[in-house]
Amino acid sequence: MPLHLLHAPAIGRQASRLVNVQNLDHEQHHEGMELEAGFSGTLAAHAYNLLDSYIYGFALQEANLPFATPEEQAQVGEAMLQQLAADEYPAMAQVASEFLESGAHYAVEFEFGLDLVLDGIARMRTRGSPQISTQPVGADGN
Repeated sequence: MPLHLLHAPAIGRQASRLVNVQNLDHEQHHEGMELEAGFSGTLAAHAYNLLDSYIYGFALQEANLPFATPEEQAQVGEAMLQQLAADEYPAMAQVASEFLESGAHYAVEFEFGLDLVLDGIARMRTRGSPQISTQPVGADGN
């Protein structure tokens, strides 16, 4: 089942970013597990924000896709590939073509990405908290 259908109420709640008991309980639960697993408070915050952004972003994207099934994905993909000027966008044409030929479905992308995110978080826990700038990107003029 698509992620956005499993968590449809959560998309609206996340989008509002309201401070309410449900959101506080959710964050308390997850950050508590991270602290119990040996994360520092700073790394727990980074891990929570990364997971929150990844899951919310994927669910939001998935909710707006023009297909729901692997069959519909193949149809939409083929139609888009036919409209793509392969001589102008050869890399995109190759990637799209190979993805369609593989039979992979978009929903598999969630698990693939989540594995990468979780592996990165596990590495950071092993190494300790990263040195992360407190300045927003571009704040130093670069």
